[in-house]
Amino acid sequence: MLIEFDNTIALVKPEGDGELEMYAQVREAVKTMAPGARYMRQHKLWLQTKGAKGWDGRTSILSKPHPSNGSAFFPTGLLPYIHAELAALATMPFTFNDLRHRPQMPSYEYSVPLRDYQADAFLAAVNNKVFMGTTAGYHWPQGVLQIATGGGKTELAVALCQAIPVPTMFIVHRKHLVTQARERFKKYGIDTGQIGDGVFDPNTSGVTVATVQTLDRLFKEGDNEKIKQFLGAEQIFFDEAHLAASKIAVGNQLVSVSRQFRRAYYRFGLTATPFLKDEYSNQLLMGCTGDRLAHITNERLIKAGYLTPPRVVIIKMPDIGRPKSWPDVYDHAIVLNLNRNKRIIEELVKCPKPALVMTSRLGHASILRRMAINKGIPVPAVHNGATKNKDRTKGIADLQSGKISAIIATGIYEEGVDIPNLRTLILAGGGKSKVAALQKIGRGLRKAAGKHEVLVIDFNDQTGAILKRHSAARKKIWEEEGFDVKERD
Repeated sequence: MLIEFDNTIALVKPEGDGELEMYAQVREAVKTMAPGARYMRQHKLWLQTKGAKGWDGRTSILSKPHPSNGSAFFPTGLLPYIHAELAALATMPFTFNDLRHRPQMPSYEYSVPLRDYQADAFLAAVNNKVFMGTTAGYHWPQGVLQIATGGGKTELAVALCQAIPVPTMFIVHRKHLVTQARERFKKYGIDTGQIGDGVFDPNTSGVTVATVQTLDRLFKEGDNEKIKQFLGAEQIFFDEAHLAASKIAVGNQLVSVSRQFRRAYYRFGLTATPFLKDEYSNQLLMGCTGDRLAHITNERLIKAGYLTPPRVVIIKMPDIGRPKSWPDVYDHAIVLNLNRNKRIIEELVKCPKPALVMTSRLGHASILRRMAINKGIPVPAVHNGATKNKDRTKGIADLQSGKISAIIATGIYEEGVDIPNLRTLILAGGGKSKVAALQKIGRGLRKAAGKHEVLVIDFNDQTGAILKRHSAARKKIWEEEGFDVKERD
């Protein structure tokens, strides 16, 4: 069986019924449950009829064979994984035709100072090989660089850009991260272009920071005059790459954008929390970037003294007994629960400052802000997805300087927000997602002068089975991360 691959797509060319059958077996083997399948009518019908009708809920990231010639395709990032599945089934030889565009090889020269684990991750990125049945192997400089929040992912990206001086796209998912990334690159003498947040000014020979949404729009509009100014990128970074697996729409958008950069030989995902979703979503991420190249944990960085140890205090909240449906449970036991909200404000009043209170809903954040102001805590307007970059930047600067002592924010603060001297983090919104939990707690782990720990206030909500499960899931996350965890009433 022949597999031809470039930097984005692997094309399978089966010959004869035997090879078609082998591909069909692999496609079946790597099928996973589609996210949200259990809510779909056709899957419910399949369950009700015990498979006689409807859909079993499984899907594959591998395409179906073309009816005319049997050819099929999948993202190149999955090729080593698919090869392993093929090798397990192979009763006949298969060959590879490597069609990747290859720019210059790394110089290994960079000026940004790297810690030991960053240097190890750098070498893993530039030296990675996959063998796929060969002795020499294929140079495979792509994959996920998993480094805990505060561990210096951007500095690693800067080192890679210095060592691989080719046209580069640094892709982010939120407008405020464009400014933040550009400032970090500028700190190390790299002047970047920008695509997004109303600006189109790519650096055609250097680094360009871009939002995935703007790139997706430009590709869909077919604006070739603009596209040709950045499409020659030979290296791409996906910042907060776990978002490729956060929602199918986001994952598909990232895969779609990724496929456009056919010359991008170097492909890296930067994140603290990859491969924590369902298998299909994880395959989307791997298709964009490749498999994990480095894994640097919170526990390792805390033990090494690079991050601040958290002290997690979980406060038990009693069952309020009334609501039955999930929306009512969340509204009455979390958002509108007066006793719980009072407890949040009590903890905010007495906790070390500066403090960050995080909620899942804007309405809940607004309630808490009014209660905080009534207790004499000057809290600025709630920071949320609609907050302008300049207002968010000013709020964080005021918090750092001591001009204000607390900020209340929604999920917009889960990623890409640096508040090194943060002393307290109050998790007011509940939830069970490991990705969200670790992203949130990462806001408080950065080191600062005189900071020996960060206090994390969480809640053990006892209203309804779902909130109980969510609370237990978060406690398990904290314990698995090796954090100091205590419970109290």
